[in-house]
Amino acid sequence: MDESRETDSLQPETGLQRVLDQVESITAKLVQLALYAVGSTAASVVCAILLSIIPRLVPEPHTATITFILLGLLFSCIAIFTVILFSFVKNKGDTLFKEASDELQWYVRYGNHDIVSMPYVSAAPAAPERPQIRTRIVLREYARATVLPLLSSSEYGVAIYIGVNIMLLISYPVLSRFAMLK
Repeated sequence: MDESRETDSLQPETGLQRVLDQVESITAKLVQLALYAVGSTAASVVCAILLSIIPRLVPEPHTATITFILLGLLFSCIAIFTVILFSFVKNKGDTLFKEASDELQWYVRYGNHDIVSMPYVSAAPAAPERPQIRTRIVLREYARATVLPLLSSSEYGVAIYIGVNIMLLISYPVLSRFAMLK
């Protein structure tokens, strides 16, 4: 165990430290949910593509068609549920992120005698400094985790993923008709 971890464990736990720990935990959940969302959306797209080319690949496409329809519907529903869950977790994280940011801004401007010994902040009340790098990394990782994969903005990411998966859900009956025509 290195010395920084030992000194961190000896420090008293403060409100800001708890909030930063929660932000770290929420960041991990967001990353996991985002991967599930993109993975299940991609699997649903693959099912739609396979469903559209089944008649050319399989002599009797009925069983394969039903299998890919069910899988595609399942993956799209999982993606929609995951994206909605991502949104709820993100909203909780946004609240904690804002509170941690406000606390750190107040500390940097005015100093705080209560959190001087905190492992996340290194600044003397008489001469405030920037928060420790760990604090900045936790907050930046959270900000980066709030954007769903393959999108450049978090503003419409949830709506885009839900829209794509709803379009896929609607497309399965149409694709199944084409697959069953053979």
